[in-house]
Amino acid sequence: MLAKPYLNERVGQMASNVLKQTEYIAVSGITLFTRAAIDGGVNFEEAYNLSDLYIQKVSAAKDELRIYEIIKNASLDFCSIVQNFKEKKYESKYIRQCKQYVEKHLFKRFSLADIADEISINKCYLTNQFSKQEGTSLKKYIHKERIKAAQNMLKFSNQPISVIANYLCFDSQSHFGAVFKSIVGMTPQNYRMKNMLVSSQKNLEV
Repeated sequence: MLAKPYLNERVGQMASNVLKQTEYIAVSGITLFTRAAIDGGVNFEEAYNLSDLYIQKVSAAKDELRIYEIIKNASLDFCSIVQNFKEKKYESKYIRQCKQYVEKHLFKRFSLADIADEISINKCYLTNQFSKQEGTSLKKYIHKERIKAAQNMLKFSNQPISVIANYLCFDSQSHFGAVFKSIVGMTPQNYRMKNMLVSSQKNLEV
């Protein structure tokens, strides 16, 4: 278990409430674990899904000891997914380049041919190999990455859904809504309302 004195020596005071201070420390630690896992080669989606899971556990924790236990378990799980990645089949260089291209161009319109041209590979070969190595199509991967960005925008901005849809290069708001629901399981409006309620409840608890 992580020792409380160690944490307090390393992190400045961020909240007057001791439990809330411990929660901030835990979230900061989980964020560092997430970045380290991604740097270690773990898929963005897998790392952030695990991060979200542990941040939710921290938010629900009622005492400091429970939060320290969550931090410990999070560190072990992040180490485990990095180790599992290392044991998996080597990811092709062009697959990594493809993902990097997608990440850098989430807010720009591009085609699969544009990606293939950028990394100097045949488009059909790229899409076939991406599906084979990643277990999903390149088009679905792009949608998932854009929807993750949309989730953050819905949570942390007041931008209209139509603006978010356009900003993330969806053909229309209805197209954006259909893709969002297929991935998240609810409409963008419902997702925003749900997260507004969660935020309001947290503010009341502070």
